[in-house]
Amino acid sequence: MVVRIRLQRLGVANNPYYAIAVAYGKRARDGKFIERVGSYDPVPHRIISFFISFIILFYFILFYFLLHEFFFLLSFEFWKKKEEK
Repeated sequence: MVVRIRLQRLGVANNPYYAIAVAYGKRARDGKFIERVGSYDPVPHRIISFFISFIILFYFILFYFLLHEFFFLLSFEFWKKKEEK
C-alpha cells in the first residue's frame, strides 16, 4: 500500500486553510486519512497586516509634520539672521 502526505483543504471560499495529513494513495484528497500531522495557513493574518500598515502610516505622518516644522523654523531663523545683517 502506498502512503502519501497530502494537503486537505478545510477552509471556506476565498479563505483557504489546509491540514497536512497522511493518507493511502487511492483515497480522495479530502477523504479518509490515517493521521493528521500538521496544518498550513497560506493567507497572512489580515488584522496583523492592517495594524502594521497603520503603524507605518502613523510614523510617516508624524515624521512628515515634524520635519516640516523643523524646516519651517530653520528657514525662519535663516531669514531672521539675514535681516539682522
